[in-house]
Amino acid sequence: MIIPTALWWEQGRDEWERYDIDEVLAGPYPRTGQTFSSGMCYDIRIGHSKRYLFLEKDKWFLEVNR
Repeated sequence: MIIPTALWWEQGRDEWERYDIDEVLAGPYPRTGQTFSSGMCYDIRIGHSKRYLFLEKDKWFLEVNR
C-alpha cells in the first residue's frame, strides 16, 4: 500500500515547493469517473485544506479549487 507523505508543486521554471501532507483522512479507495478511468483516491489534509489526491497508474493528480 502506498501512503503519500508530501507533494511537490511547481512554482515556476525549475522551482518547486514541498508541501507535507499532515494527514491521510481516508484511502486509498478505488475511484472511477469521467476524468479518471481507474485509479485510487486519497482524502488528505495539508494545513487547514482538505483535498483529493488521485493515483492513476504511475501519475499523481491533486484536486485544486480555483
